[in-house]
Amino acid sequence: MAHGLFYFANTNLEVIAFCDADWAKCTLTRRSVTGYCIMMGGALVLWKSKTQNTFSKFSTEAEYRSATITISELKWISYILQDLQHPITKQIALRCFVLPVFVSIKEQLADVFTKVLSSPQHVYLLSKIGFSSIAPS
Repeated sequence: MAHGLFYFANTNLEVIAFCDADWAKCTLTRRSVTGYCIMMGGALVLWKSKTQNTFSKFSTEAEYRSATITISELKWISYILQDLQHPITKQIALRCFVLPVFVSIKEQLADVFTKVLSSPQHVYLLSKIGFSSIAPS
């Protein structure tokens, strides 16, 4: 059975980003892993999982680096939308530096890119980002 991302016609183009860091995940270098996903209109448009370039002494430092990388990507998206003269760019500019205080571990979509998850949690988070089975035709 094949799997894929599904994009639906949607007039709500709200941009939502999730980011996380797994502190000192690499056992050789003790560098942290950043993971993020950015959704627009409920569809996944940008995602990444990458070992951070520098060593973080504290988990908060790793999380801050992850948030900084994600904000850079949000700004990049806003520049593209601005070039397309899309009105949503003002909302991104206003909200770009507002970070949520807490996202429940059960709803943290970026965990797909940073952590080893239980099978049910992995499948659940994949469904939240629009990844699902494609029925053969």
